[in-house]
Amino acid sequence: MLNLFGKTFAVFESSDSIPVRLIVTNNGKSMLKPQGTIKVKGGFSQEESFTVLPENILAQSSRLLHATPSGTLHTNDVSVLIDGFHMGKYVLTASLNVGSVNSAMRSTVVFYALPFKLFTATIIAIVISIVLIKRISAQEPTTQNNPDAL
Repeated sequence: MLNLFGKTFAVFESSDSIPVRLIVTNNGKSMLKPQGTIKVKGGFSQEESFTVLPENILAQSSRLLHATPSGTLHTNDVSVLIDGFHMGKYVLTASLNVGSVNSAMRSTVVFYALPFKLFTATIIAIVISIVLIKRISAQEPTTQNNPDAL
């Protein structure tokens, strides 16, 4: 998480897997079994969809729901892992239906994926190149201004 000017931004490394946690709270007096999808839309017209597995949520309790396909099916602390190389702004939308009329739930989160490792490697390579060029140019004898050197 990144806080700038009073706003909070979710920022991830582009090459890392992005963990998604979908926790549903049942404040009612009866059990729920929500079904739905998690959709991720991003730059370059990328779109991924994951199906939320129906799991019972007891009355007055919360539960982490799992989705598939995921590389880590039924991991204790993650609903789904989004793998691949991501860059730019992404919108994640979870849409759930609990079965009764007008019981659709929807939540949207915006996050950003930036290639921090690539930026860091590029900056290090540029700094090393500048240092090497300065050292090599400092070691070369200058024969242009000295006529006795010929």
